[in-house]
Amino acid sequence: MGFQPGRARGTNGRAKAALHLSLCLLILFSALSMGCKEDWTSRLGLNPLWRSYVHPFESYPLDRLGQELAADPPRFSFVVLGNTDLSIGEQAEEGEGAVPDKIMDRVRSIRPEPEFIFHLGDVAENPGDTKAWEEWIRKAVPYAPGLDPGEAYIPGQKRCFVLPGERDVVDKEDEVVFLTRFYSSQGKLPFSFDRDDFHFVALNSETTDDSWVMEYFGYNRQNNRISGAQFEWLEKDLALNQGKRIVVFIHKPMFPPVFSSQDGYCLDQHYTDREKLLALLKKHSVRAVFMGHEPIFHWAHVAGTYHIITGGAGRRPRARKGMGGFHHFLYVTVDQESRMTVYCMDPERNTVEGVVQVM
Repeated sequence: MGFQPGRARGTNGRAKAALHLSLCLLILFSALSMGCKEDWTSRLGLNPLWRSYVHPFESYPLDRLGQELAADPPRFSFVVLGNTDLSIGEQAEEGEGAVPDKIMDRVRSIRPEPEFIFHLGDVAENPGDTKAWEEWIRKAVPYAPGLDPGEAYIPGQKRCFVLPGERDVVDKEDEVVFLTRFYSSQGKLPFSFDRDDFHFVALNSETTDDSWVMEYFGYNRQNNRISGAQFEWLEKDLALNQGKRIVVFIHKPMFPPVFSSQDGYCLDQHYTDREKLLALLKKHSVRAVFMGHEPIFHWAHVAGTYHIITGGAGRRPRARKGMGGFHHFLYVTVDQESRMTVYCMDPERNTVEGVVQVM
């Protein structure tokens, strides 16, 4: 009889210790995550977990947003989307292209009309699928492909800027054909253009290697990084445009969410190059970086810059809705005070599912 109480006290002690440890971890996570500001949880992609459970965004109809924008029109607006994953031919699944069609129907009906579109890559499901690229160009009408090198952007032009994803290009041949189709015979990445006091920069996370040895063995050494000649170009471009409100577009995320199957296979694969890029963005006070690749809506605030992932324009979501796993596109407005607001829109429910104020 004397042995039983001792066992009970030991069991209760372990249970209390486990409870205290759990409470301490919860308090620590809450303190680090509260407000979704810059911290190590942003770098690890933990904030969507916190947002989805503690303060999820309440959606509202697109009609309401239209009324608000009509009452207070923005100076200009644009659309960002990614991962249409089009496939043309016998292998295409039933309903292929339905989501991109719905998205473009919404884009064409939005008022004020978006001036331009940025497609962040993975236009096609398979590399080198020129028919799928042509299909996207048809879907994007009246937004015409890109700009020719040296051609200035004219406010009000309906342009569609398209970046390559790893499902579009895997070698130099694919890259040349892709850039020629979406820009011109001299088309190339990276590039940049101005719209008033904003400077928009497009980078290529899928660039092919210049080394003939690497090309011979089919090894793309530059994949998943911004380095070499492209990084040098970016340094010069940002220095020449210092003081402007800078926004960057790229296919692969710098900080994929911790729940992502691509964690470790994006720009985080090359830690040193990513940190150099992060330091450069911070030095020039880059306001936002829009990234695709992942079929989710996700955002974090790291080193003074908003990192916004949007890849829901066709690919099947891999996360639950509360964590950004739904089909969507982003409608971005710039007001008279140069404040940028990002609206995440669900074309299937006709709702706004998230708002990010980029300060």
